[in-house]
Amino acid sequence: MRCLPGVAGFSPEFSAAIVGGDFNAAPEDAEFRAASLNLKIDLGLAPGAALPPTLLGGLIRDARAGHKAVDHVLVYSWRDAPPAPVVLSRHTLLTEPTDGLLPSDHAAVLVQIRL
Repeated sequence: MRCLPGVAGFSPEFSAAIVGGDFNAAPEDAEFRAASLNLKIDLGLAPGAALPPTLLGGLIRDARAGHKAVDHVLVYSWRDAPPAPVVLSRHTLLTEPTDGLLPSDHAAVLVQIRL
């Protein structure tokens, strides 16, 4: 997340960037604790929020094994003052098995953003 301001092709003339993916880090991990202190990054996490796991595993019996939320969507704002885009809510999708298997070993993450 420290590299966001230097990404080629992105410019402060735009107000924000939306970044999503498998970060291999949960909200309680050091990477996210540090990012939560950066006022330019909105992780959409309420303090102490319990997020549903996104690393599910491919088999039904593994799908609810207490994995962490490692897939995230965040908003990085170039603005120094409000109004900056804000993540209002976060949901997981594609978490139910079909024919005994989950569609992926990761859940999809859907966020609602106020621009």
